[in-house]
Amino acid sequence: MQEVAKKLNIKAYGRTNLFKFLKEKNILDEFNRPQREYVEKGYFKLVVNPVHAGKVFHSPSCRVSKDGIEFIRSLIENEKE
Repeated sequence: MQEVAKKLNIKAYGRTNLFKFLKEKNILDEFNRPQREYVEKGYFKLVVNPVHAGKVFHSPSCRVSKDGIEFIRSLIENEKE
């Protein structure tokens, strides 16, 4: 999400505030995972990575598509109006 914040380049919307904004809009859940609706629209992709910390467990991470970045940009711009 840090890269998304850099690409958006909107003052006051760094990584932390971007997560907060997307949670308030019910786009991300409490674990920062995108809602199914937005994955199906192609805005986000949920990738599961194995993590080795004594045991192997899977850690999901969220990827944002180019369309997703533009979707987020439009949400923020509409919020400002």
